[in-house]
Amino acid sequence: MGHPIIGDDTYGGGESAAAGFLRRNEVMSASAARSIAESCGRPMLHARSLGFVHPVSGEDVNFAVDPPLDFVDVFTELSKY
Repeated sequence: MGHPIIGDDTYGGGESAAAGFLRRNEVMSASAARSIAESCGRPMLHARSLGFVHPVSGEDVNFAVDPPLDFVDVFTELSKY
């Protein structure tokens, strides 16, 4: 889709791909993008809510959870730009 996930070395191209995306789109400087990408110890991907139909009961099952603190920290840093 052309939007790398920060910290995703398997599919997103790792920290350099995410930093490169931010830099190419003139969102921030290369050093700022690299610094944020390097601070992530895991893929920065989170589902705020998730739902599905239970395969046995047919019941709608829904979950919702706030993002973890490290995700919030990265998002806060990115939102400065």
